[in-house]
Amino acid sequence: MVDFGAKPAFQFDTNKCVGCQACVVACILENGTDIERHWRNVYSFNENHNPGLPIYHFSIACNHCSEAPCMHNCPALAYSRDLITGAVVHHDDKCIGCKYCTWACPYDAPKYNPIKGVVEKCTFCNHKLADGQKPACVTHCPTGALDITTRESITSYPLGFGFDHHYISPAFKLIAPRGNAPTADELKLDIPIVNIPKQSPRKVSFAHEWPLWIFTNIISVLFASAYGLWHNQTILPLWLSLILLISATVFSTLHLGKKLRAWRAILNVRNSWLSREILSFGLFASSYVGHMLFPAYIPSIIPLLLGALLIISADMLYSLLEYPTKLKLHSGQVSITALAYAFLFTGQYKPFAITMGIKFVLFVYNKHASNQLKMLHRSPATWVRVFFGFILPIILISNQISLVIISFLYIIGESADRYMYYNELSVHTPESSIAKAEAQEMSRL
Repeated sequence: MVDFGAKPAFQFDTNKCVGCQACVVACILENGTDIERHWRNVYSFNENHNPGLPIYHFSIACNHCSEAPCMHNCPALAYSRDLITGAVVHHDDKCIGCKYCTWACPYDAPKYNPIKGVVEKCTFCNHKLADGQKPACVTHCPTGALDITTRESITSYPLGFGFDHHYISPAFKLIAPRGNAPTADELKLDIPIVNIPKQSPRKVSFAHEWPLWIFTNIISVLFASAYGLWHNQTILPLWLSLILLISATVFSTLHLGKKLRAWRAILNVRNSWLSREILSFGLFASSYVGHMLFPAYIPSIIPLLLGALLIISADMLYSLLEYPTKLKLHSGQVSITALAYAFLFTGQYKPFAITMGIKFVLFVYNKHASNQLKMLHRSPATWVRVFFGFILPIILISNQISLVIISFLYIIGESADRYMYYNELSVHTPESSIAKAEAQEMSRL
């Protein structure tokens, strides 16, 4: 029995870790997780053994942060905190499997289980802590690198070693390296090195997000239609609007692991942009259809304002992710695309040209910042985006071609841009933190 005296926290000494992954094995055995979906990972700094850089390891799982982003951003309120131990606990029966928390956590702690359709994560071995015992990963660490301390003992977080605190107060006390970490042989310990692959799949890409690609394209078009109604122009007939609204609803749920729990997505409107997006979509759809059926009772400004809230929420939902540039602006974002559609569909060519010009600047800037300009010829999506989204509209508008044809072709170009948007975003992970720290250390050599 251990009397922690206060809320516990992990303590990790990089000078003692030999990368044996005994903590990972202990976690797997204690919690019965699959080896493909384990909750703890061991990462290595300078894994490629670059000369002049130290070599050490990090054992990281959930850090049960005081300002836990997974709990803060979860739309379904599937997380809670144990008031005694401070552990952040995930509840499978409340999870909708949206995977939004896996974007929010910079430590790659929540893991999506496609078999169960829900997220899982380290529990801090909360059942052991409640009995005064240490977590399994700590108990089975052969070198003492991983241990338990108290949250009150954490006074600062050493920076520049691949571990970022992100201002979320992780319950993780890091003892920074004083040099190269020792090997098992140097410690004269008989420790087998277990080769367990790290879980580091790409979490954001078109392959994963294609239902949301369709959803965001549809709401951009519908916002433009609402803008047209505000200008007394019927862009889309009611029957086509209903088809698009139903399609958007269906596709917005396809990426959920638990589709029958989709109603829970609106429970965290106070904190989660995903909840705000879903709620604003419902309100927008209702007011949009209501105005088309009863224009005398529901003024057109209502669906327009709710549509604006919807497209802003759709963009803010991705603010958790890393963009190609620090500005976090992209030509494929929903808001600017919806505005471009609105101006084009209503024949307002001057504001459309200005919006398209802004998009072009953002497009070139992002490609330049991500060093993709020299490789544009290898990207079919880029050519589709440039031709249909920039060149062709100018030519067709100049020749007074049908607005319907121009709009249809322009949507193709914007869809290609949205496709690239998903492929150019990334989630902050321990590996990206380590890579950044390695690059900084290399620049000093």
